[in-house]
Amino acid sequence: MSVTSITENHTRWGASEQTESGAALRVFDVEFDDGDQPIYRQFLAKRASASGITIPQVWQAHPADPWLYCVRVESRPKGDSTHLYEVTCQYESVQDPLTQDPIVEWSGVMVSEPIDRDRFGEPIQNSSHETFDPPIQQDFEDLVLRVRRNEASFDPIVAAGYKWSVNSDQFAGFPPGEARMRIFEGRYVRAGGLYFWEVQYEIHFRQGGWKVPIFDKGFRTIKLDSEGAPDLDSDGNYQYVTVKDTDGNPMREPVMLDGQGQRLPKVREDDPVKLEFELLQPLEYNALGLYDMVIETPGP
Repeated sequence: MSVTSITENHTRWGASEQTESGAALRVFDVEFDDGDQPIYRQFLAKRASASGITIPQVWQAHPADPWLYCVRVESRPKGDSTHLYEVTCQYESVQDPLTQDPIVEWSGVMVSEPIDRDRFGEPIQNSSHETFDPPIQQDFEDLVLRVRRNEASFDPIVAAGYKWSVNSDQFAGFPPGEARMRIFEGRYVRAGGLYFWEVQYEIHFRQGGWKVPIFDKGFRTIKLDSEGAPDLDSDGNYQYVTVKDTDGNPMREPVMLDGQGQRLPKVREDDPVKLEFELLQPLEYNALGLYDMVIETPGP
């Protein structure tokens, strides 16, 4: 090998510390013989090992401080000699990422939703007391919580489950059903000699919850017996009656229903029935450990 000796220059040691960071310097002299081509020595010096000494590599910890990591290694000829190279290793501090404060943001996002009542709670209808089809759209603003924090691990199965969920518990002051996970993602990151996950959460809040409302209407009704109860067949199944117009023909447009499978009386058509369907899985959001940082974000 062309490297004959390595000496650490103790007179060039140095260390500094600031409010949130630190730094250190180590310098080595690497000597070569004539066993190689000089043009390679600038690269060989950075990876040299001899005399019981090995040049530190990037991300290697400082021997006197485990939170100082080598971030830069430089080599250059020392003086006019092509046989002697000076290698400088610069160290900088890396805070333990798992102790860093999370980043918490509150914002809003505009969404357009169909509405059937005005701000006074009155039905939105035309002059002949018919509801509009399609219904009028109104812009609303959902509250959005974004949290980004470092975690030791990340389970994509858990993340996938939460992406299709709402809160089953009271979360950040909101009742069950009003918080919905939109983003639950992880990115594998290295800081110094540590590997961790940078996890991002985005939760949307909507007053009244995330159930899907739809007007109760259709082309048939449930058949009733003489006592007004559903008339079941011999197998216990519901029977249905096709809704027809005054000429005895099947309706071409769906009619409003009363929420019980019967046609909505004319006198109530200005107050149509809405059915709500729950599509998202209720899960405990406080189990994610986000609540404390949402309410009491650490200060400076």
